Amino acid sequence: MSNIVWLHVESTTRCNAWCPFCPRNNQGFGLAPHVQITDLNLKRLQQVVENSPKLHTIQFCGNLGDPLAAKNFDKQLECVLNYDKIKNVTVNTNGSLRTKHWWKQLAEKTKHINLEVWFAIDGTEQNHSYYRQGTSYNKIIQNADTFIQSGGRAIWQFIMFAHNKNDVVECYNLSQEMNFADFKVLKNIRSDKKSYHYKTGKELDIKNVGFDNSLETFASDPSVTVFEKNCMHLAYPSMYLSAYGNLHPCCYVYNKPYTPEDIKHTFETKKFYPKCLKHCGTQITTS
Repeated sequence: MSNIVWLHVESTTRCNAWCPFCPRNNQGFGLAPHVQITDLNLKRLQQVVENSPKLHTIQFCGNLGDPLAAKNFDKQLECVLNYDKIKNVTVNTNGSLRTKHWWKQLAEKTKHINLEVWFAIDGTEQNHSYYRQGTSYNKIIQNADTFIQSGGRAIWQFIMFAHNKNDVVECYNLSQEMNFADFKVLKNIRSDKKSYHYKTGKELDIKNVGFDNSLETFASDPSVTVFEKNCMHLAYPSMYLSAYGNLHPCCYVYNKPYTPEDIKHTFETKKFYPKCLKHCGTQITTS
């Protein structure tokens, strides 16, 4: 822990969304049997932060839940902000939770720190909720707008599927109109499993898509950079803290507790490196 500079924190296993390729549910229809509903214990978060002397960056990002769904997320955030050594905070969310008043306060009370929120918006109003089941596109746009207008730094994250790939330019243009600080298009890093409607169980047609000719014009824009995404956990001395309070070398290997010796061995041998590269893929981002 003495070398860790970046901590990936999962605040909770709660979520209002039913994204079919998320490991917390059964391809969108019903909660997966291995998921226990819980929020990260504040004392455990504090313990890990205090035992990481070089730590300067916290990323609140869900593996089995959305950070904003945690009943104690405000206290988790307050806990982190109380440490002068924490200079950077990132919150990854579907963006459809909390009130406009909450988003305004978030922007105002975090102006002294480099905080940014990544809003997962996968398409236009017609297509976004096809994958992000259970979320409201209009609520997300309202929340993002409130956060930005109150001085917050927001990132638009767009995961590309076959059903929304033609929305990317329209979403990019909207992000510029709304003053999003950045726009990132991720190659679908999810799955080719079947997908089901979260209420009816009816099969959905959600398919992966690569960066084909449909993106050539967009990617040729000089303000857009295309690059290979490396493994963050190998690029930085970092760790993943699950909502259950367990430490892991990476969120992809979250299904069992790791001892410090296990984690050290995993990093030294790069045991999980091929798996990470396979899932992370390529991303497009505006410069």
